Amino acid sequence: MERNKGINMSFEAMRWASEQQAGASINKLLLLLLGNYADQNYECFPSIGKLAKMAEASESTIRRSLRDLEARGLIKINERFQAYGDKHRQTSNTYILQTGCQIDTHQAEQVLKHSLSLYKGLEDSKVDTYDDDDDSLLSNRELLRAGSQLHECGKFISQQRFHHHSFYIISNSRLLGFSQKERLIIGLIARFWRKGTLRLIREDYKFLSARDVDRIQLLSSLIRIAVAGNRTRKGLIDNLYLSKIKSDFYLHIKLKNPKIPIRVDFQKIETEKSVLEKILQKDVHLEVLS
Repeated sequence: MERNKGINMSFEAMRWASEQQAGASINKLLLLLLGNYADQNYECFPSIGKLAKMAEASESTIRRSLRDLEARGLIKINERFQAYGDKHRQTSNTYILQTGCQIDTHQAEQVLKHSLSLYKGLEDSKVDTYDDDDDSLLSNRELLRAGSQLHECGKFISQQRFHHHSFYIISNSRLLGFSQKERLIIGLIARFWRKGTLRLIREDYKFLSARDVDRIQLLSSLIRIAVAGNRTRKGLIDNLYLSKIKSDFYLHIKLKNPKIPIRVDFQKIETEKSVLEKILQKDVHLEVLS
């Protein structure tokens, strides 16, 4: 019975692994191998050498891939030690599959970096950002930080319409340190960055003022552009920055490596800036900086 239970958990872990976006083929293979070894707690402890042999890859490649999987929030790595007399010697690590609500941490960090930079550009351009210094509510930067970190959390439920799931998870979870209104605002940012046009149901209005609605629309539009700036998820763009020259707005795109084309990311930014243009009631011109 226990053997069958272990086999069933291994199949469940491999099914979960097969559905994840691991970022590279070697990462996906390694995640499947870890799923194959996983116990009922989704934990396993194969050695680096064993994983390298199974994946037909070098040990350095395996170590690099494991670090990447941990950075993406797909696994947690715990070091293990055994006592030998007065000393402790490290043995194989324990790998824990993070089968809960998955977040692509690389993407979240890129989106946060770009959205905060875009927001600073609006502040420097003296645009009304609807941040009214209300001590009872998070600042725009804090809302952007939360929205960027959680904007894809709904993918845990389904890839389809995940922005709706993100809203539900955030607004209905007991997030420590956040008020009900703050959870609602963060949830709406996570929902409408992808949809573009903010449409609220009657229940939402009893918590939100007209400026709150404008604030959500503005911050959502910044995350929309920030996500577009890493459409390929390769981190090709080093920075996005908004500036106002006379009466015109410019979105400056600084490249990490001018030799690597950013056609996909650039085209996505060009498309997604339309929501911000509607808010500013101005065209936003793109400028690529090497």
